[in-house]
Amino acid sequence: MAPSTRRSLAQSFPVNEGNSRLKLVTNKNSVNQWQVSDAEARTLVSDGVSVAFLLDFANEALPKATPTAKEAAPAESVAETPAPTTSTAGVTVAASVLDVREYCRQQLAAAKDVAKTKKETAKAGKDSAVETSADASAKQNTTLTHGSTRHVSYEVKRRTESDPKPYTSVVKGDIHFLTGTPLCGPAKTWVTHHWDENYKALAQALERDAKGDLDKKFFLDVFSTDLHVEDCVALAQAGICRSSDVLLVLDPQGKALGQLWVIFECLLATEMEKLRVCCSSSAGFGSSEESVRAWEARIDAVDWVQARATRRGDEKRLRRFAEKFWDQGRGMDVMLAKLTKCLRREIYSEILVAAARAGNIAGVSAALSAGADPQRKDAYGSTGEILAAYAGHSDIENLLFAERMKHVVHLDFEQYFNPERCPVTVPENVDLSFVTEPGGMLQGENFQDVIRSAMRSQESGTSTKTPDSNHAAADDSDDEAFFASLQTGQ
Repeated sequence: MAPSTRRSLAQSFPVNEGNSRLKLVTNKNSVNQWQVSDAEARTLVSDGVSVAFLLDFANEALPKATPTAKEAAPAESVAETPAPTTSTAGVTVAASVLDVREYCRQQLAAAKDVAKTKKETAKAGKDSAVETSADASAKQNTTLTHGSTRHVSYEVKRRTESDPKPYTSVVKGDIHFLTGTPLCGPAKTWVTHHWDENYKALAQALERDAKGDLDKKFFLDVFSTDLHVEDCVALAQAGICRSSDVLLVLDPQGKALGQLWVIFECLLATEMEKLRVCCSSSAGFGSSEESVRAWEARIDAVDWVQARATRRGDEKRLRRFAEKFWDQGRGMDVMLAKLTKCLRREIYSEILVAAARAGNIAGVSAALSAGADPQRKDAYGSTGEILAAYAGHSDIENLLFAERMKHVVHLDFEQYFNPERCPVTVPENVDLSFVTEPGGMLQGENFQDVIRSAMRSQESGTSTKTPDSNHAAADDSDDEAFFASLQTGQ
């Protein structure tokens, strides 16, 4: 559906309070069927890890790429080049240079050994007719991407192979060398992501979400759960139930929305009203009208039936869970409709903020038409209207102001004097000398006492009458005639 044909989700009229309460109760009943208790969730999901730990792991734990022959040739030539020798006070320092060259030779030899071992292993795998691991036979055909989160998970699984447990239990109590704070601890946010995407981009996205706070902790399944456990569905349930919000990290192409695991965790988070979305790219989801249309197509392509998981065993467990709790209740179509609605609101609102910052009024209009929230704030609490005003984009500022005022209740002038619609209480020591038609505002008050106090307030200098009226004598002999004229209207 084109973005221009969908009205803003925030423009809907207030729903009936009884209907909203009924929907809330129905949603809670649905969640209670699969919700995991806090005690059980703590046994399945360990502590979260800090942003500083995630960034360090991206540089330390990922295996380095094997150098090719073309890359190794310069190292050979450098090693054969005679090292210059310098002398200081008769002491020759050529020995230190020779040590560096020897180190390069050793690294090159080790790289060749690794490449040779990989070739032998691949040849042995082709000749073997039986898989050495039952888990490998259950996996679908996938390509392991170097530097991906899946690559990191293999390293974590290798480190905990002798003692299966979450990796946070291994580093528990360790202090980061730079921040001086623990590497792991209590967290509030569960991270949903695509394992085949770049791990370093994921860590940097979490750093941006934490606003640069290196001590902030996140529940990341690679480190916070036991990767040796077969039933990962229970782990996902426990992580989402234990967290206060769920952060979906999407790649710039939206490939994660085609993964069954990502859709499953998003459905759980949407049902508990915990889902929020960010992009792993530093540029975000974009800031143009084309970005809105591109993400519209990606969100419309979300399909539970067509989505796949890496392991067939996980896919069977996920679909069995959906048949048990969702297909018999609210229905998978209803669940997906709620998820796509949430994704549109989150992604389009992010595009709106980015477009307002960049001064792209076409992108702002497209995002508003597609369902963006005009009062969405960025990471630092500024709305698109504030960002546009700061950057001098007056046309965008006026557009967002008009869109925001559509959702504010505007009373007619008469309704301000209706005590039932707009109740008003008159504070003490308030001069009502110029009020000629109270119209019920003073209901319950002694009208004569209010007028009398207003007329006498000129003696204290707090009256708002004209200066000429202050020359009048403070005589209330005509009060009775004045009140009589008010009652008769003459």
